[in-house]
Amino acid sequence: IAMLRAPLFNPDIDLLESTSLIGAIFNASLQIGSSIGLSIVVAITTKVSGGDVSNFDGYRAGWWFIVGLAGFEAMLAAVSLWRHGIPPERPDDEKTLETGADTPCEKPSA
Repeated sequence: IAMLRAPLFNPDIDLLESTSLIGAIFNASLQIGSSIGLSIVVAITTKVSGGDVSNFDGYRAGWWFIVGLAGFEAMLAAVSLWRHGIPPERPDDEKTLETGADTPCEKPSA
């Protein structure tokens, strides 16, 4: 959260130039978090069910772990974003987006 939030609250960073960096950080976080989360769920499932795939207690325990983790992440995001409030307005970026100047996907004039 802090890696993604830092550019939003720093007025010196141009968001139009740092979107690829923010996207790369977000994608890397998702990949790493998914692999770690999946390995934890598999470990919980295997430990509870004892390797018996017909026993659904392990799947239930893994599901509750995911629900608890999602609830914890939602509370963490709410608390960390609530402290800082709404990001400051950036009139430069809005003007740039309205005029279409300096955008990477600018269409050539016909």
